[in-house]
Amino acid sequence: MKEIKLKQILLLILSGWFLAIVFSSFQQLDIFRNSTNLSLLLIGLLELVFIIPSLLFFYKNDYSFVKYFKLNNISNKILFPLIVFSIGVFILSDAIDRIINTFIPVPNFYEEMLGTLKWNDGLSFLIIIIGVVFIAPIIEEMIFRGLLLGGIEKKYKSAILPIIYSSIVFAAIHGLPSFFIQIFLIGMVLGFLSIKFNSVFPGIVLHSINNLLTLLILNWSEKEFSFYLKDNMVIWQVILIGGIFIYFGFNKIKLYIIKEE
Repeated sequence: MKEIKLKQILLLILSGWFLAIVFSSFQQLDIFRNSTNLSLLLIGLLELVFIIPSLLFFYKNDYSFVKYFKLNNISNKILFPLIVFSIGVFILSDAIDRIINTFIPVPNFYEEMLGTLKWNDGLSFLIIIIGVVFIAPIIEEMIFRGLLLGGIEKKYKSAILPIIYSSIVFAAIHGLPSFFIQIFLIGMVLGFLSIKFNSVFPGIVLHSINNLLTLLILNWSEKEFSFYLKDNMVIWQVILIGGIFIYFGFNKIKLYIIKEE
């Protein structure tokens, strides 16, 4: 079977991205503007639309989904230390986010977009959790850390350049200049996990936890997060805990990284 080329991979990603943009325009229709839950459902469906060109191309050409999306199994023994590591990564990345955003303010339109991810009832909660915590991490890791990173890996002997390049594309395609550095840095961590485990599953766990914690902070009041934030900044004790979580979590998952190589 022929190997899929990097140019084809980039074309599939751009096609999915363009398709998602076209579908996002449906939010201007009255049926979506007048229903918060339908609008939220459409946002979740955009992730599925994003991967459609790749799925159709793979199916038509009989390419291996497991191989190109890096859907290789990992030991379930790394789940707990991976969760600990992921929480630490979230804390440090959130702290960096807040520092950077004091110099590069978040645009109003993005603040408004984040406001749509606040749940008002049980149904909106369910739609947001399924879309943001489950569907988005799975699709994005399959695309960026599976398909794209795997394609770039074949071009270079060193792992660092594929991680950097895929992280740049990952950050750029989100279209959020104010968050480019933050998205790029977390993309680097996700790329590292993908290469070391030859699987997107560790990245899916980290990505899901990152999105879940972001949603909780977004939906709960600052008073409820007084143990975490002060003057909209992550307090230094929590940052220290985040560093400890990364250290101990990574020391545990590192054992399985060695076994996977």
